[in-house]
Amino acid sequence: MEKAHLIREMISIIDNQERTEKGSERDFQRLVNIIYEFRNDVYNENFQGTLQEIKAYAQKRKESVTLDEHINNHLHHMSRWKEELTLFLNGGGAVTIDYEQRKGREV
Repeated sequence: MEKAHLIREMISIIDNQERTEKGSERDFQRLVNIIYEFRNDVYNENFQGTLQEIKAYAQKRKESVTLDEHINNHLHHMSRWKEELTLFLNGGGAVTIDYEQRKGREV
């Protein structure tokens, strides 16, 4: 599947979770599967970091009591993830918005 389509799908899933504060096991598994599609591709370090954060978010869902609780605990990251994915999709090169201030990744 085309990588641009996969990125748009990730943005759509994250946007829906952010707007509704709800999600399904299928949504989380789809995020993991999409990220798996990028495993052998070489991208800039910041894009790889964004993918790692989203993958950790999707995989750590099992540590929460409910999926909705897990989503709610990560709402503060979702807008940034969507923006970073959009920047990459649009070919802007500068994927991470505030990397210098954050000095790294967090989930």
